[in-house]
Amino acid sequence: MTEKPSEPARHYKQIGNWVEQYGNSGAPDQRAAEIFMDCETRESITMLQNELRSVAAGRYKESVMDSVLKPARRSKHGSYEEWARLMLLWISNYKG
Repeated sequence: MTEKPSEPARHYKQIGNWVEQYGNSGAPDQRAAEIFMDCETRESITMLQNELRSVAAGRYKESVMDSVLKPARRSKHGSYEEWARLMLLWISNYKG
C-alpha cells in the first residue's frame, strides 16, 4: 500500500526541498536563495517561484506553512506572505 504524501509535501514540494537543502544551512535566506539559483535547474527555480507566488497571494494554510517553514520565519518577516515576496524579489534580482 502506498502512503499518500502529506499536504506540505504535496502542495509545497519545492519550498520543502529549498528548506531542507538550502534554507537550514545557517546562511540568511537571501544567501540561501542565491545558492539555490546557482545550483538548481531552471525547471526547479520556476517550480519554486510558482509555489512562492501562491504563498505570497495568501493561498496556503498557516498550519501547513508552520510545518514546512517553521514559525520562526513567519515571526522574522511578519508573515509567510512577506517572506515569499522577499524570496521572489531576491530570486528575480539575482544576477549570478
